[in-house]
Amino acid sequence: GVVIPHQNVIRLLTSTEHWFHFDEEDVWTMFHSYAFDFSVWEIWGPLLYGGRLVIVPHTISRSPEEMLQLLVDEGVTVLNQTPSAFYQLMQI
Repeated sequence: GVVIPHQNVIRLLTSTEHWFHFDEEDVWTMFHSYAFDFSVWEIWGPLLYGGRLVIVPHTISRSPEEMLQLLVDEGVTVLNQTPSAFYQLMQI
């Protein structure tokens, strides 16, 4: 593993604040594995802004239809996916 100081995580999220305007009303998904570096954004974003985190089960992450239903059911406002997964979701 690599040590990532808290200040770098805060800087990552606050430097994009002017684009996204995250707040406590946002519902984030954790689509990626916690072992993947992008999970830092997915985990710490809702914690920093007071939002809610929905952990996407692996089986649902592989089914575009079930993924879409999860997004609707949970009212997701912040979604991060790989391009290939997003392309499959767009096909529904």
